[in-house]
Amino acid sequence: MSRMMGVAVMLLGAILLQIAMPTVRYLASAQVPFLFATVLYYALTRNRGTMMLIACTAGLVLDSLSTMPLGYTSAGFCLVAFISSLFRSLVYEDSLLTPIVFGAVGAAAVTLLSFALISTGLDQQGWPIGWVALKALGTAMMAVIVTPIVFFSARRLDAVFGGRRRAGI
Repeated sequence: MSRMMGVAVMLLGAILLQIAMPTVRYLASAQVPFLFATVLYYALTRNRGTMMLIACTAGLVLDSLSTMPLGYTSAGFCLVAFISSLFRSLVYEDSLLTPIVFGAVGAAAVTLLSFALISTGLDQQGWPIGWVALKALGTAMMAVIVTPIVFFSARRLDAVFGGRRRAGI
């Protein structure tokens, strides 16, 4: 129970930071990926059921905070979290490189997937490919900075709330 309390506190903190941080206008209004970084941490440290619950919740919250249709970001979070979890045993637990690489690649993938889903949707709303690429690049660049900070914070919360870390984040 206390482990889930730590997850709830981390998710609430990520939601508040996601709300508070402005978008970067010069990078196609890319958002700082606090919620994605939180999803990624739990994808690499928790079982698949908990991971999917966190990914769906974070995606729905992020869609609610933006103009994105509900469920599009959740789909991206779930897919990237699932793929990331497959590499759980292959990455080093305390390496700074793990959150940097997974954060950058995953954040760009979620952005590209979200816009691909929108482009194939019923409304057929399209954006210039250069704008979408710039947004994905901007999100990836911010993930390089934010994801290690989120991983550090989540590890500390796990220690406080008695969360069990898997070997090999």
